[in-house]
Amino acid sequence: MFTQSFKSLGRKNADQKRDDGVFVPFPITNRDFANMISTSRESISRTLNQLKRDHLLETNRDGIRICERRENGY
Repeated sequence: MFTQSFKSLGRKNADQKRDDGVFVPFPITNRDFANMISTSRESISRTLNQLKRDHLLETNRDGIRICERRENGY
């Protein structure tokens, strides 16, 4: 569900595509995102942190960047 939500956000924001990924230009709290997909805030926090460690996602106050996977893994 989590991955599908991000893929859906990426498709909806295809005009924000950059060489290094897709930027989803809206700020959202972990609690709001958890409510959107019917899960806990703690689950969202753990998953987002893992995706950040894996260099698949970056977040800031302006939104979320879904990173492109490179051949070297980053």
